[in-house]
Amino acid sequence: MLASAGAFAEYPEKNIDMIVPFSAGGGNDTFVRALQPLLEEKLDTNLVIRNISGGGGAVGLTRAQASDADGYTLAAASNALLTLEALGNVDFTYEDFDFVAKILEEPYVIAVGEDSEYADLDAMVEAAKEGTSVQVGVSGVGSSAHIAAVAFADTAEVDFNFIPYPGGSETIAAAMGGTWMLWC
Repeated sequence: MLASAGAFAEYPEKNIDMIVPFSAGGGNDTFVRALQPLLEEKLDTNLVIRNISGGGGAVGLTRAQASDADGYTLAAASNALLTLEALGNVDFTYEDFDFVAKILEEPYVIAVGEDSEYADLDAMVEAAKEGTSVQVGVSGVGSSAHIAAVAFADTAEVDFNFIPYPGGSETIAAAMGGTWMLWC
């Protein structure tokens, strides 16, 4: 038991890789980068952020799951882990990961640019009910944001024209430059 305690006392002995399974600039990436200085200070080592995007988080999470379970590869897991598993898109389950801490809980939001014709959610829903093609940007087909947007549309009894993007940063940029909604 003392030998084990000694090994933990020396951790970390090298840099720690943090896999962000989404593109740079999205919500997951932005949050991890904001957390990076604090983690580096507390752990007294460098946190090397690696954006490994693709497949709605599947590529990065697959890389994390295949890494040695030595504490030197971490992943910024999100509810995408459960979505990927539920859709059968990956060969791992949430049980294949050791969860260290729950750092953040965030609600889904819908936002529009300041020049949008929709002043509030009711106006957007009403326009969709009247037959207007309301475009809603989401970060990936089958992503949790997409599923939440579909669930909202079903509840509101409207049809949205979903515009999928590879990640949150691309979705945000498109919403800022256009007239459609952003669901994240």
